[in-house]
Amino acid sequence: DTVEKAIQSLDKLYYEHNVAAVIGPLLSKGIEKVTERAQELGVPMISLAQQSGHKGDYVFQSAVTVEDQAREIARQAVTRQGLKKIAIMYPNDKFGQEYMDHFWDAVEKSGGQIVGIEPYPSEETDFRTPIDKLVGLYYKEERSLEKEELAKFRKENNITTRNRRNEKFFKLPPIVDFDAVFIPDEAKAVSQILPTFAYRDVEGARFLGVSTWNSAILIKRARKYAQNSLFVDTFFLNSPSPEVRQFIAKHEKTFGSLPTAIEALAFDAASVLEKTLLLSQSELSRREIRNQ
Repeated sequence: DTVEKAIQSLDKLYYEHNVAAVIGPLLSKGIEKVTERAQELGVPMISLAQQSGHKGDYVFQSAVTVEDQAREIARQAVTRQGLKKIAIMYPNDKFGQEYMDHFWDAVEKSGGQIVGIEPYPSEETDFRTPIDKLVGLYYKEERSLEKEELAKFRKENNITTRNRRNEKFFKLPPIVDFDAVFIPDEAKAVSQILPTFAYRDVEGARFLGVSTWNSAILIKRARKYAQNSLFVDTFFLNSPSPEVRQFIAKHEKTFGSLPTAIEALAFDAASVLEKTLLLSQSELSRREIRNQ
């Protein structure tokens, strides 16, 4: 739906149905205007969108934001995994740039270092060029001395025929001066990117991602190349937490299916609102709901 329709729906809930509070919207599209309208109306809104929207005392965030994810994956990588030198490869759109900015800040605050950054078009399907730029295989003129050394070695050792066994004497090796690569993109794109790193002989680096990685597509397509990757998400279906297990069982019994992250976020938001409304024996005003 359009932003205008979302605002119209919010107005209808407020004026015609006299709602006490709103859970939503789900998508980030137009989030700034929708949350600004909630603030103008003075109706508490618990947003499920990743983008934070308008800053106001009637606007609350239930979803895990881009900044939250970037900060947490940086903390896990640098502090807990000891991955101090990190490169970033990101889609050159608003989505990718926002993740890149927040992640860069978070890595430096955690004591790590960003050693390389390469953007690529958001609809890209061939990732050899950005990877080559990241590992020093694209600007070969800058490695002319290494090329001369290889040529000299081949001549001295009479290596004239190129084959799989002596391939390393004919081409420059990638410069892997990073411990990990952060790639904030959809699982479909990432499942193409990870094998391309292996195809370009990049070894030993860990791969870091965001909630969009949590998809069967990544496992199905990237297979072994996704091994040991690290990513964050809002909801972990196999969590041993008693509260999470209880929620999953209740959801499965009620709807006949397992919950995803969006159901978990919506449940949390609804639970907060329910407990707020039950705090008083009398009907609460919107301002009192906001304060609670």
